[in-house]
Amino acid sequence: MCGWLLEDKEGGKQRIEEDETDGTASFVPESYEKFGWLFIQIENSNGLSKAFSSEKFTITGPLASLVCEINLDKDSVTIGQPITATWTVSGIDETALVSIAWYVSEKPGEYGEYYGHLITVSETESTFVPKKGNHGFASIFFFDTNGYTKSVDSIGFYILPKDSGDANGDGTVDIMDLVAIIDYIVTDTQPKSLVNADANGDGDVDIMDLVWIIDQIVGG
Repeated sequence: MCGWLLEDKEGGKQRIEEDETDGTASFVPESYEKFGWLFIQIENSNGLSKAFSSEKFTITGPLASLVCEINLDKDSVTIGQPITATWTVSGIDETALVSIAWYVSEKPGEYGEYYGHLITVSETESTFVPKKGNHGFASIFFFDTNGYTKSVDSIGFYILPKDSGDANGDGTVDIMDLVAIIDYIVTDTQPKSLVNADANGDGDVDIMDLVWIIDQIVGG
């Protein structure tokens, strides 16, 4: 008797037996990213048996050579403010399906709620505007024609609450927020929270927001 032993990356095992009569055996895998061995078991007339196995081989497939790197344009974002993910992909089969998902949760490491949709293989950018949560990350999923999935996650990002005037996102409205807004007006250096920098909520970050913050500091 002979057959094939398969093991996936999670340690799950599968045994496929076949009747070998001419000294050869063949096998067509139906899934990949697995390891395999050929085994042969010989049994004599007394019921004693001995098993032999081949060297281990790897089963690859359309997504096995895929490499993807995903980056975010910032490490924190205020509720209502956009964050953008960009990525590069190589080794992808043109028949693959691709989707992007944004996960939002209250604690780091949790999946929480997600917002996703299918994209084309050629797309390399996605923008998301969180409306709640404290933490988030982006994930790209690749699906081949056999239904196998491979995913790549971005680093996590913080979601800051909307707090008018707290341009530097430190939880306090003070002189440092004035410095952050002046720096933005003069040098176009974006503050930690552009939404909060628009202190008076008129849609622009300008001298009127400085006046609003000064009034808050002085007037309490």
